[in-house]
Amino acid sequence: MKRLPLLIGLALTAVLLFVPAAVGVVLYWPHLRQQALAITVALVVSVVATIAVSALLAKTLDRR
Repeated sequence: MKRLPLLIGLALTAVLLFVPAAVGVVLYWPHLRQQALAITVALVVSVVATIAVSALLAKTLDRR
């Protein structure tokens, strides 16, 4: 039970960190809708590149 105040404090801090992001999304929603395709393509390409680089790195390190 000693951890409960710490957990509550962390939860409140997390809320404070997410509020600015949510405000930004609401504020720039029209721009985000206009650029939805570009944002989606950039996210997919970056995820695929990250997975590919991670796989190549793991394969390289596994040889050693």
